[in-house]
Amino acid sequence: MKNSKMKCPICKGKSKEKRLKQFVLLKCTSCGLEWQKKMPTDSELDSIYSEYSQSKFDYDRYDFFNAVYKKYISKLKKASVLDLGCGLGHFLDILKGKGWDIEGIDMSKSSVKIAKKKLGNKIHLKSIESFKTSKKYDLILMIDIIEHVRNPDHIMQKVKDLLKKDGLLIINTPNTSAILAKISGKTWFQYKREHLYYFNSSNIKQFLSKNGFKTIKCDPTIRNISFYLVRNYLIYYPKKVIPKIADFFYKIFGEKLSKKIKIKIPASEIIVIAKRIENIKKKMVWE
Repeated sequence: MKNSKMKCPICKGKSKEKRLKQFVLLKCTSCGLEWQKKMPTDSELDSIYSEYSQSKFDYDRYDFFNAVYKKYISKLKKASVLDLGCGLGHFLDILKGKGWDIEGIDMSKSSVKIAKKKLGNKIHLKSIESFKTSKKYDLILMIDIIEHVRNPDHIMQKVKDLLKKDGLLIINTPNTSAILAKISGKTWFQYKREHLYYFNSSNIKQFLSKNGFKTIKCDPTIRNISFYLVRNYLIYYPKKVIPKIADFFYKIFGEKLSKKIKIKIPASEIIVIAKRIENIKKKMVWE
């Protein structure tokens, strides 16, 4: 890897270039944070997001959100929750059914339109930066969001302002220290133009601490996903024999059955529970 003059946004360490097929990353030689050397333009990102097909993944996301609720949220006292990047509102729909006071924002017009049909005026077509309210929330969700933002530090200060003093934050994001990430190397399926920053299970804690949060829990994300999606992920696996095996079984099962067959696997992600540093003396249900 070629040395770079750019310093790490988290620890100010030195960085080296990491050249991928589609773009160039910078990787901190100290904490391991990775970020894109040349960020995509707004128009490039708009073009990418406009091609997102939510329907391909919706049937698996409900399972994931239910699992997150049961493991991390069900023990909490029902209160107010803000979902930053709520998509079609699936997670909020689950929480509403459990008695939570919900609210969500998203930048996708089509997603917000669908979410509003289920959840009404609790859903807003806003970016995190443009969202303004005097309300403070007990819980904020950032599921697959932090890797997309241009200025993570700025966003975290906004999140801190939106949280109550006893508020909690849940983040889910790709994990460069995951086994699949290491095996896949430069062909890792999470290396996407729209993913601007890449954390691991260590530097995500440094990042949160720097921005006034204490990490309570940091776990590998477990997803109960269909064989259909597993097969799609394995397309990016560097050793071609693996995708061929997946394709073989996919042809046997067919698309319909492949979507019904569920496999519980550790994803290439981490899920983090954090709270504001002001409240470190208060013991949480997971500690």
